[in-house]
Amino acid sequence: MGAVVWGWSFTDVACSLAALAVLPVLAMAYARVGSTAGLRGVGVVWAVWWRAGLASVALFVLAFPAAALATATGLIEEYEPPRLSAAQLAGVWQDEEGAVLRLLPGGRAELARMPAEADPFVDAEFAVCEGTGTWTVADGQYHDRDGIVVRLDTGSGTGSGCGNETGWTIAGTDRTPELFATFGGLEELRVLTRAF
Repeated sequence: MGAVVWGWSFTDVACSLAALAVLPVLAMAYARVGSTAGLRGVGVVWAVWWRAGLASVALFVLAFPAAALATATGLIEEYEPPRLSAAQLAGVWQDEEGAVLRLLPGGRAELARMPAEADPFVDAEFAVCEGTGTWTVADGQYHDRDGIVVRLDTGSGTGSGCGNETGWTIAGTDRTPELFATFGGLEELRVLTRAF
C-alpha cells in the first residue's frame, strides 16, 4: 500500500515489511517457550501479542525514515531501468516458453510463438502469434518507463488478438536488459531476455 499511495521505493517497503514481521515471529517463539515452561494460558499469549504489536509499529516508524534517509544519501541506490536506444533494442529476444521476438532495424519485427494482447471479448489471457509486424520505441509510456510496442501485421495465432498492440516494458540492467509484459490483468508475466 505504501508503494502505491505514497510512492515508496522498494527499499522503503521491504524495510517496513521486515520490521513489521520480525516481532510477531519472535512473540510466537516466546509464547511457545513460555507454554513449555508452565506459563500456559490465553493471557500470556495475548500479552505477548499486544507487546509485539506495539513494538512492530514502533519499528515501522523507525524503519521508514531510516530507509528514506539511506536512499536519499545514496547508501541504498534506487533502481533505475536501463535506457536503451532503438539500435540497442534491435536483436533477438526470447523467453523460457519458446517465444522469439526479432527486432530488426527500421522498425520491422519477426515473431514466433509470441504472446500478444488478446481481444477483450475473448476469454483468454493472451493470444499466441507468429508472423511479421512492426515495433516502435515507447518513451516513458509505461509508468514513466521506456518500452516498445509490437504489432503483428501478418501471420496467424492460436487466439484472436494477434493484430492488437502489445506493450513491452524495459527492465533489467545495462548488462542484462529485459523486456516484460503482463497479460490477463497481471495474471501472466512474460519476460524476454536477449538471445546471444
